[in-house]
Amino acid sequence: MRRTISAVADALLWATALLGIVALGSSAVMLAAGARPVIVQSGSMEPGIRTGAVAVVHRVPVTSVKVGDVLAVHLPSGQRVLHRVVERTDTPAGVAVVTKGDANKTADADPVVLHDAYREVVSIAGVGRVAALLHSPLAGFLAALLLLGPLAVRRRSPAPAPVPEAAPAA
Repeated sequence: MRRTISAVADALLWATALLGIVALGSSAVMLAAGARPVIVQSGSMEPGIRTGAVAVVHRVPVTSVKVGDVLAVHLPSGQRVLHRVVERTDTPAGVAVVTKGDANKTADADPVVLHDAYREVVSIAGVGRVAALLHSPLAGFLAALLLLGPLAVRRRSPAPAPVPEAAPAA
């Protein structure tokens, strides 16, 4: 029984290490590519982008933004949204856009002058719910159990038995 528990603990440790490597590698690739994940927290873009999805956005030149693009922007109110560009204007202050959620009846109240632009590349349904759960205190507790639990039950190899010294020759 103890051998089985030790094998399961080892498997959990290796799985956790592999998951960490995959997460680190994915983050490095996204960072190098200029991409960022955005958790979709409302239904303003449904049905195309569902609540709880993760949208991957990529930084693009402000001058390339056009009507129809889905951008992650900070509204003048300070709220960050992932909305579609419904109007684009070149102003002395730079490119200004009016955005609107696909499910919303009206456009966002104020235009946004873009200093940088992050265009949506892909959205993955449901992944945002998992990411939000991973930021909770419960997830921290479960992660500690997952990481420390196997270490606590993992069987250590017994120390080698001491080799008796040979009796001196007479």
